[in-house]
Amino acid sequence: MNIAPAGQRTWSPSIIALSVLLHALVLYGIAASFQIVPLPVAPSEVEVPIILRSFSPPPPVAQIDPVEVTKPRFEPRPTTTPRVTTVDPAPMPPVVNGSTDGPPTLDIGQPIIEQPTTRFPIRYPQSAEAAQIEGRVVLSVTILPDGSVTNVRIIRATPPGIFEGSAIQSVSRWKYRPSGVVRTNVIIEIDYILN
Repeated sequence: MNIAPAGQRTWSPSIIALSVLLHALVLYGIAASFQIVPLPVAPSEVEVPIILRSFSPPPPVAQIDPVEVTKPRFEPRPTTTPRVTTVDPAPMPPVVNGSTDGPPTLDIGQPIIEQPTTRFPIRYPQSAEAAQIEGRVVLSVTILPDGSVTNVRIIRATPPGIFEGSAIQSVSRWKYRPSGVVRTNVIIEIDYILN
């Protein structure tokens, strides 16, 4: 038996190993608290990515009810070749302006069937006659309730600059049968044809 002197202690190898291990754990704990070394993570705390997949069910199959076939109420006629008939267009009714302080105003916008009661002859311009030029003038006039013509305007003249003066001079002196209404935008067409 070894008896050591009373002032000295002897350390066994297991106590030394235990002491070293204890000091290492204390130092690791201090280093982990100051985040010098990472703390060990328990296997249950590891995040595992979860992939979610959604599956939509297929659309339901439509149930088609059987359709009851019924006999039509009429039998279609056999097709034949169509007959072509011509119908003259009906004149459009004039538009009446609602003025209350004077005679009613009709916006005609087309030639009228009525012929003037007093018509001054239209002079053929001498320059056009000498050059053998024919033409056409389309005018717009206003017929007053007493039948006199006013507000004569040229809409179109072919060829331009030749027949307009004689057309305005003649048409502005025409008279129509008194109608009691103002008829605006009455179209007058004058053809200049050499005989």
